[in-house]
Amino acid sequence: MRSEGLAVSPCADNGRVREGVCRCAADRTQRVGRAFSAELAVAAEALKLSGHAARRLQAEGRSLEDEEVAKLEEAVRLAASKRSRDCLVLLEDMAFVVNVDSMTVVTAVSKQRRQHGIFTNIDSVVVL
Repeated sequence: MRSEGLAVSPCADNGRVREGVCRCAADRTQRVGRAFSAELAVAAEALKLSGHAARRLQAEGRSLEDEEVAKLEEAVRLAASKRSRDCLVLLEDMAFVVNVDSMTVVTAVSKQRRQHGIFTNIDSVVVL
């Protein structure tokens, strides 16, 4: 329906038809805007290591190369785009649990130490 050049759309606002954009569409636009802002904030941050993750890497005699850090950051951005909070990133011979909101590697586990292969309190997995 069109009325005097304005789009008329049904709205969940008491079942009334309103001219212009309905309130539910405006609410949806605000939610999308907030989600985009959160993703943008994650994209601007650099990956951090928790003390625990740093100790785990040191115990393995391992350090993260720039290329690995870049891959981890990209994995976290991908997880953020799917609204993940805590993500397991499988990268070559290591597994990393990352808090997506804070861009922090919480723990790192080598392939040899993943005896049982059980990871808890994650909501997504990124395999690189």
